[in-house]
Amino acid sequence: MNTTGARRLQPTDGFPGERRGGARDQAEAWETDTAEPVPDRLPAGHVARPRLVRSIAPAGTRVTCVAAGAGFGKTVLLQEWAASEPAVAWVDAAERDGGPASFWGAVARAAGRTLGPAGTVPAELSAGARHGAAAGPGAAAALARSLGAATPAPTRLAVVIDDHQDLTGVDLQRSLASFVEHLPPSVHLVLAGRGEPALPLARWRLAGWLRELGDRDLALSADEGRALALAVAPAGGDPATVDAIVHRADGWPAALVLLAGNHPDRALADYVSQDVLEGVPAELRSFLLTTSVLRTLTPGACRAVSGRPDTGAVLHDLERRSLLTVPLGAGAFRYRRPFRAALRRQLLAEDPVAARAAHRRAAEHLVSAGDTVAAVRHWLASGEVEAAVELLARDQGRRPRTALGPWLDRVPLGMLAGDPRRTVAYATAMAGNGRVGDALGLVDRLALGPQAPAAGAPPPGQGASAPDPTV
Repeated sequence: MNTTGARRLQPTDGFPGERRGGARDQAEAWETDTAEPVPDRLPAGHVARPRLVRSIAPAGTRVTCVAAGAGFGKTVLLQEWAASEPAVAWVDAAERDGGPASFWGAVARAAGRTLGPAGTVPAELSAGARHGAAAGPGAAAALARSLGAATPAPTRLAVVIDDHQDLTGVDLQRSLASFVEHLPPSVHLVLAGRGEPALPLARWRLAGWLRELGDRDLALSADEGRALALAVAPAGGDPATVDAIVHRADGWPAALVLLAGNHPDRALADYVSQDVLEGVPAELRSFLLTTSVLRTLTPGACRAVSGRPDTGAVLHDLERRSLLTVPLGAGAFRYRRPFRAALRRQLLAEDPVAARAAHRRAAEHLVSAGDTVAAVRHWLASGEVEAAVELLARDQGRRPRTALGPWLDRVPLGMLAGDPRRTVAYATAMAGNGRVGDALGLVDRLALGPQAPAAGAPPPGQGASAPDPTV
């Protein structure tokens, strides 16, 4: 693979700052721990994002943290950015095993390949990387200073650590913090991964060292979404279809690619199950599935549905982990639409009884919160059709009945026969959702008696046997 935007050492060049030994020693060193070249193969249908590229490493900062969920294009964005940078040392943390010594050895080698033989690294760090000795904060600080000294002005060396979520362990995190705190202006660190790294980000924000990019920054704009949909769709797409895909994707690049392909629902479900939820603790996964019945995630609603008392903290943990939430303000969130749809399908497939129970608890909470329309939707999704109709009748005239839409067709008309109060409430809800003709048909039926045909009325409902993805 060709490299991008940087010069590289050859294996026979040895390690910067080390005395060169025989050709055999140097070859063995490169075979055991070679540095990754900068990836330069952009995916098919890549959409350039200059607005983000320009904002990655502004002057005066030391660290850029690109923390976003799976499939938000973090690596692709950095590839695009690296193509215009003069010196980039790239290390993929997902490909690294071992502790601080192995990691910092990889960083030193990547920088050495970028800077050429003029670069220098502490001899003790190189030796530790080879023999497995610890490389603590002092060695990381020394490496930061050495990289600064080796970077010729006016060049700025960018050290990219991809998949930073795989950098675990207190010792490694302490050494990484020390590296940042000793960075000279000629070196910039870029961390990319899922969720916020366990590093002193608050202190770096206060010092003005940190540039942060998250889900909201990497989410596709409408124009970017249309361009990507047209590029990856098997046979292009008419404008209406493209706009529908863009809306369903909700700014999530991976979801848009999958939704534009064949078998989109299955492909999306597999991706969420096999990639997004991989490594998520069992309790948190259960929370995600159960609360996916909710359109709006508030601590109170999540507590009612999940039974957990710490839902406020859990919601903020989801945000910190970049698990596809969108903040709505005042402590409320929502899941991105395709993520929520996939979670709901998975909940229904794994435990339909639990899915109905979650809808029932959501309805009870929303009744107490005074949100009749949302409560009706959840009653119907839980199969509690009579509770939904009774709520409509009891709340008749208090609030508009918009946003019920196709849910009204889930009410069997036989449930309305002989009950004028329920029939009027149901007809009013239909009129409020733009179905005036159907509503008048129900009124005529009420006037003529329960045996009269319901002209223009909808067919009998299906009893909400399964929760609808649009709840």
